Order: sequence, then structure tokens, then C-alpha cells
Amino acid sequence: MVVNLRLLYKILIGVGSVFVIFIAYYLIVDIYVNQTKDSYHGNNPPRAYIDGPQQVYYNQMVTYNANDSYDDDGDELTYTWEFYDGTNMTGKVVEYTFTEYYGNVENDTHRITLTVSDGENEDFHDLFVTVILHPDSKAPSVDLRCDSTSIPGLPKLYIVEVIFVSQGDADISHISYSLLSGTNGATLAGGMNSTVGSIDKAPIDSPVRYVNNYDADMEMNEYFSIDSEALSAKEGDEFFLYHIPTGIKIGYCQLIG
Repeated sequence: MVVNLRLLYKILIGVGSVFVIFIAYYLIVDIYVNQTKDSYHGNNPPRAYIDGPQQVYYNQMVTYNANDSYDDDGDELTYTWEFYDGTNMTGKVVEYTFTEYYGNVENDTHRITLTVSDGENEDFHDLFVTVILHPDSKAPSVDLRCDSTSIPGLPKLYIVEVIFVSQGDADISHISYSLLSGTNGATLAGGMNSTVGSIDKAPIDSPVRYVNNYDADMEMNEYFSIDSEALSAKEGDEFFLYHIPTGIKIGYCQLIG
């Protein structure tokens, strides 16, 4: 068999040229695609993720972290946390204590927002956390003493002194009150203590005011004053205190004087 070497050489040269052209074309297309991708997408945004419990105990300190957050470009990230009460923190790991409890899911569910930034783009993640009462929580023990005082020219004020026998797991800000008619049981007034306010926050004409003197020389450091005229309150009406976290009635007395 006679082989035409010249023809074989030309064939090999032709095949090699096609292969070289194919490789060159592939490299050009790859470079173009990557450049086009970079021109369209630029810096990729980071991804924010919160890791931590979604159910916590009242007054519990909890740790939250952003360890699962990432950036495809490997950029250095910053972490900003915003809690429902306006508290702001920074860092990959934060600690927060939930100091509010109202005894219902709507008011006891709060949002935490994490913002992760690479300096150019940001991403956000919201986590909703429900505060519950620890099964071992205890209501404070309170002794109420009712009295009254009169100043010429002013309506009579009924005074309900609050004496904490044991503090339990709450202070006066976690207590609600109600004033009921001793005649027919109708509600004359009621609410959370936070709606009553302290002596420097409650309007001077509030029919029910909570007072905390913080004065060691005063016999009554904590008490409620009740405007008899504004509420049509009278002797024999009933005043109750409730511990909000446990829902327990912790104090009772009848207005006198």
C-alpha cells in the first residue's frame, strides 16, 4: 500500500488548524461571558441569617448570632441588630434580655432585624420571638392598705398603699389594677401600671395615679391615689392588683374613709 505523505501532511495540518481555532474560540467566548456577567452583576450582595431561639423566657438573656450569613465575593461584612424596643447592637454575636411580658401572644411576640452589609450592598433577615413565662416564675406577695385624705376645696382622694412582702419575679411595672364598684361590681377604672405613670409622668388630672417617692423618710413609698369625684368612687368600692406575668390576683382592699 502506497501512502501519499504529502496529502496526509496537509490533512493533519488542516485538522490541527480547526482544533486551534476551536480552542481560541472557546477561550474568547468564556472571557466575554465572564466580563459581561461582571458588568451586569458587579458586587454580589451578602446573605443575612439569624441563628437563635424563637421562644424565650421572660427576663432571660439570649444569644443570637449571624454565623450562617455569608458573602459570595468573600467581602468583609458588618452586622447590625435592631430589637423591638429600639435597642441597636453591632457584631456577629449579640446578647439580649427580654424584660417585657404581657401574658398574650400578640403583645409577647417581637421582631429582631439583622442587617448584613458588605459596604456596598445589604441584606436583611427578620426573626420573630415569643416571650413566655418560666414555669418556676413566682408572683410577688403584696399587702394593700386603703385609706383616704381630704384637702379643703379639693375632691377626696382614696389612697391604696402598696407594700411588697416579697418581690417575686416582677416589679410594679408588671402589675395591673382595677377599681370596681362595691354596689354593682361595675368597673370604675383599670389598666396597666405603665398607663398610670409615675408622679413625674402621669398628668396631674389623672383620676388614678401611681406614686413612688423613693424617700426613706416617707411612710408610704408606693401607692395609688384615686380621685373620688372623677371616678364617682366611694367607700366600699374594691381595688385589685394583678401580677401580669402569671395572671394572679395579688392584692385587694376596700376603699375606706
